[in-house]
Amino acid sequence: MLKPGQTFGGMVKGSAYSNNGRKASVSLYGMLNDDWGAMASYVKTDRNDMRDGNGDDLESTASDQTLGFFKIAGDIDNNNSLKFSYENQDESGDFAQRPNWPVASWSPESPMDIERKTMTLNHKFSMNEMVNLETTLYRTERELAQDGRWGLYATNIESVGFDIRNTSKLASHKLTYGAEMRQDNIDSETKGVSPSDRVAEEGQVAGLYIQDHWNINDDLLMSFGVRYDRYDLEQGYGTVGESTDSAGFSPNIGFVYDINDKLALSVGHARAMRGKEIGDGFTNWAAATDVTIDPDLDPERVSNTELGLEYSADNLLMKASVYRSVIDDVIADQLGQGTYYENIGELESTGLELQAAYQLDKLMLSASISRNNTELNGEQVEGYEHVALANSRGDTLSLGARYQYSPKLQFGWNFTYVQDLNDLELFHRMQEIGWSSGTEDVDKPGYKVHDIYLTWMPLADDSLTVDLAVQNLFDEYYIDHSSVGDYNHIAGWEGVGGQPEKGRDFRASLKYKF
Repeated sequence: MLKPGQTFGGMVKGSAYSNNGRKASVSLYGMLNDDWGAMASYVKTDRNDMRDGNGDDLESTASDQTLGFFKIAGDIDNNNSLKFSYENQDESGDFAQRPNWPVASWSPESPMDIERKTMTLNHKFSMNEMVNLETTLYRTERELAQDGRWGLYATNIESVGFDIRNTSKLASHKLTYGAEMRQDNIDSETKGVSPSDRVAEEGQVAGLYIQDHWNINDDLLMSFGVRYDRYDLEQGYGTVGESTDSAGFSPNIGFVYDINDKLALSVGHARAMRGKEIGDGFTNWAAATDVTIDPDLDPERVSNTELGLEYSADNLLMKASVYRSVIDDVIADQLGQGTYYENIGELESTGLELQAAYQLDKLMLSASISRNNTELNGEQVEGYEHVALANSRGDTLSLGARYQYSPKLQFGWNFTYVQDLNDLELFHRMQEIGWSSGTEDVDKPGYKVHDIYLTWMPLADDSLTVDLAVQNLFDEYYIDHSSVGDYNHIAGWEGVGGQPEKGRDFRASLKYKF
């Protein structure tokens, strides 16, 4: 980040958004001596309620955010290097009871504070081609407090872990092997209600792994490996005291074959297992005796296969890939009474991705198409009925163009089109638990979003940068397909639906480096 000859520098940046927001940041960095350097950043973002494409206020989208970051890194000697970083992120605002849904009578605005603190320590020891040891230690703490319709709810999640790995080069082989472990603890409580509304869980995952990258010849690379993981979960005070554990192997194998100097083929297959981990802060809020685990719970087991083709020649790059992923014994809490984690069946996802980019002198053109279909037990998924598990979205087309008018000026355009996704048949689970006498259909309308931008460096050097952009240029009103579908047409389900996205947003920013 420093220019040649510099020992200290910095960057200040300010941004303003027409759709009710502003952002400011400052970063300072420098060399402490010939071997050590440090940097610090502070970012503050303030938003009022945004407006959607119809010009209506999006309630509960106002927030105050701050981010602080510090890092120091350097060489201890010729063989050892060390890095330490600390990050603190804080957000507060009046959000809906379910922040990804619009405000409703049963989901009113309520004050919420969210804070995350992360510390990371990295050590690297390099001696020769056989010994290249990397060690990572980390600790993350997340706190959430919401004063909602059921009282003041607070949750704390702490994750502590390490990863230690070595890389050895043996002839045409590059071996990476190591061990990692993570300890998670969650403590949730509705204040002033009763001790039974306090929920605690403790989870641990530990693993050993080895991966080999083998250059069989100049045209063929083979990658294969395996890891072993053990999961343990135990519910603490105030719960029914369930516990579960599981262990297993996760092998993988893949090939990259250069058919010629322009065309490459890749194929890969992997199997993996995952046991039950701690719940998140929003699903552990219920009365503790309602947070339970199936005593016969099995771990999830996934099989994933991918096939890809890449063509690169002159100014043209094209990629195509297909994939199929099947997760057996999916672990989830289905809609019903309380929170009950169980194996609910098979989740299958198949997809296709196509990408292309072409450089024509100063003009860069790009395009991509993605298609995905995800089903649970043969039925298409949706973000409400399959909470936190999976969702469905329409086929997506992305186009882009960037023109480098001069070394100091470039401008561009991005376009995203998401196709309609109609007649999603839902409420299969609702029938099972008696919440509905039959299935219902939900549509997800498609949408088209245009963004344009300009970047200009007006001075002789690159110290000052001006960025101008218009997001959602034509003020499209839409609900992103990654959100919950719209259930408002179903009697008794009024108010259930995703939050609309923001409308047109003019953005301007100035960045100065010194």
